[in-house]
Amino acid sequence: MPKKVGIITMHRVLNFGSALQAYALQTAIERLGFVVEIIDYLFPNEYQLSHQQKKSLWKKLTDGRFWYKLRYHLALKTWLSWDEQEKKFKEFYSKFFKLSCTYRNYNDLANNPPLYDYICIGSDQVWNYKHTCGDVAFLGAFADKSTQRFSYGSSFSQKKINDDEYESFKIELPEFKAISVRETSAIDIIKKISGKDASVVVDPVFLLSKDDYEKLAKSSSLKINEKYILVYILEYNFNPHPFAEHIIKRIQEQTGYKVIYVLCGGIPTHKLNNSDIISDAGPIDFVNLISNAEVVITSSFHGAALSLILEKNVYAITDYKSNDDRLTNLFSIYHISEHLFNNTDDITKFKYEAIDYNLTRNYIEEFRTSSLNYLKSVLT
Repeated sequence: MPKKVGIITMHRVLNFGSALQAYALQTAIERLGFVVEIIDYLFPNEYQLSHQQKKSLWKKLTDGRFWYKLRYHLALKTWLSWDEQEKKFKEFYSKFFKLSCTYRNYNDLANNPPLYDYICIGSDQVWNYKHTCGDVAFLGAFADKSTQRFSYGSSFSQKKINDDEYESFKIELPEFKAISVRETSAIDIIKKISGKDASVVVDPVFLLSKDDYEKLAKSSSLKINEKYILVYILEYNFNPHPFAEHIIKRIQEQTGYKVIYVLCGGIPTHKLNNSDIISDAGPIDFVNLISNAEVVITSSFHGAALSLILEKNVYAITDYKSNDDRLTNLFSIYHISEHLFNNTDDITKFKYEAIDYNLTRNYIEEFRTSSLNYLKSVLT
């Protein structure tokens, strides 16, 4: 009888990358011959909200853009788009996720823990204190003693951490059979807070192939009948404007392509001429939009990752002041750092060049193979 693996991750966040990385990890482990469930732990729940509510409210109320966005959100079209997007996410969960029963908070999980042979923690930012507020569910603290715990591609999403925020790691990580992380900087963090060694693996989206995503993309009904530049900009970590507009405009001037903005629960605070906005895309639509784009411009880790898998000419933007090194690490691993910009770079030096996937494809395949080997070694 196949052994059973439970995955705990941030699978229900209304974010393309969160949904797709959970699906990819579930699929990859299933292909190794295991029965897999995603533990349906609701995140964020009252624990995170109680820690973040005051800070978040104050930040919003003191941000001038909040009032602009509030007025924009009152438009009926925007609300309808959000409803349609949320509906598509729920359809994706229903069709592609193998879910356990729902756990609404940590007490639900600890008092009635699901039983598995293995519990896999990750991937995504499950160890980012800013998001989890130290929730030990993302360390598998609820696990039965007979269950083997391991992490796959768990991310702190930062180069440095505050030691006092990670005391629970010292208690829980010694119980892990193996630890793997998504960024090289996390190896030193793990060693520092627990004394344990960790491996670096690819984000789960890389565990599936270009063919896998192209098949997924074909089930989208979204069609754009001209060449386009896809822009996927997230603003929750930093404000990439106006630098992003300079990059978009330069590439549009050199190619003549239309610009398509894809949104996920937000609005564009900046928009160029000769452009359209898609605000109701689901995860499959998102893959389709990347698959058919000529160029992708993004500040999103998973937007960049999927663009690399689908062999698109991708440019990513990061914040020079940020402690978040996910994009820097990703572009360094695949030797394409010239396609990564920080938002203070001299735009006059920008040169539009295609990525040579004859080289990059080999790096991606080697890292995918080593990461699958990590999973095989742990699941024995």
